[in-house]
Amino acid sequence: MAYKYLSGPIVVYGIDRIYRAVRSAFAKSAIYAVIQHPSGIVELQLDKKIIGHRVGQHVKLCCPSISLLQWHAMTITSAPEEKLLTIHFRVNGGWTHALSRQLGCEFGPDPPGSSIQRPIPNLTNPANVVNHQSPITPLYSPDAYNNSETSIDPNKKGDDMQPRNTWTSNGGDALDQANTSLANRGRAASNPAIDLSQMEMSIGTPIISDAANMPAIFVDGPYPAPTEHFFEYKVGILIAAGIGITPAAAVLQSIRFQWRHQRDQMHQCKVYLFWIYREAGVMECFKDLLKSLGKEGLDTIVEARTYFTGALSEACRSRPAQAKDPFGEEVIDNAIGTTSYTGRPDFGSIFQAIGMHHSNCRIGTFLCGPKPMARQIRRTAHRWDRRLRKRNNTMIDFHSETF
Repeated sequence: MAYKYLSGPIVVYGIDRIYRAVRSAFAKSAIYAVIQHPSGIVELQLDKKIIGHRVGQHVKLCCPSISLLQWHAMTITSAPEEKLLTIHFRVNGGWTHALSRQLGCEFGPDPPGSSIQRPIPNLTNPANVVNHQSPITPLYSPDAYNNSETSIDPNKKGDDMQPRNTWTSNGGDALDQANTSLANRGRAASNPAIDLSQMEMSIGTPIISDAANMPAIFVDGPYPAPTEHFFEYKVGILIAAGIGITPAAAVLQSIRFQWRHQRDQMHQCKVYLFWIYREAGVMECFKDLLKSLGKEGLDTIVEARTYFTGALSEACRSRPAQAKDPFGEEVIDNAIGTTSYTGRPDFGSIFQAIGMHHSNCRIGTFLCGPKPMARQIRRTAHRWDRRLRKRNNTMIDFHSETF
């Protein structure tokens, strides 16, 4: 008699697997670029085959050469307005280890402690290099901010298919020079005592191939996520821990696109970003996205603050923050261009300060981080939601996704 109860769910499961297999078969995405970042993070730029995704949503990836049955959720870090699909993932587990190796990344036995940041060239076809003619200064040069952001060329954002960070090289010596400079910088990033004010790259000329011989990647989605509701609020708070910055990065990319092309139609009036990180290598992935906010005048809308919880070197000492600063007590200098504090933020003071500044407003708070952190901040947000409703009719809506 048990088959009567099991046959229905089994049939539904089978139909779902067949439907997913058929749909993803048409969503096989060409790989445009692969970049190995410090701290075991891989940036993957794909041809966008999915339709209608929103900021912060995720897709499921399948690599048939690893397993036909394994599908893994990955947050989309590119904006919906972009023509390429960008994904950042951290090497943590057997499947991500295998995928990173097939993509050409070499993290060694300890990916979180990896310090190398480099593009992955197509060694089997070294002549097949993507030409990228851009008016901006080449990345990793003293005159350019280290262009490691998660998007295509910012000067052509949303208008062409070229992956960012793609530069032609005159020969193998240029690539060796670039990888050497990246390695030297990476050794500083992996040091537990870090001088954040000295985090700048040496000159180099990296290249990225079109990855013609990379493994096949099937993309299924998009799937909903809490951050997709961010633009429903005029005031938003983004809270990220480590690699949990990925949904916030998609939001900032979309805001930057709107600022450039649809400024008169922007709904958002204020965005607060709080990024807590322990490893300086994680910062490298989105360093220039944060730096570009001030360069483009977006600092009037976006206030980004970072919190470093690792060990500092003697050369990088903290100093007291400004008097009555509700966002932190100790600040440090860094090369990001954002206000950077040491230690963990006091979200009670943060919610109070933001809530009192925005009266008669509904504030959307979106967190991506570990579960214990989400539970603690959720309680704090609910407590201040009750208090602010009575004081100035301000409400705090809390949304979270955890890992």
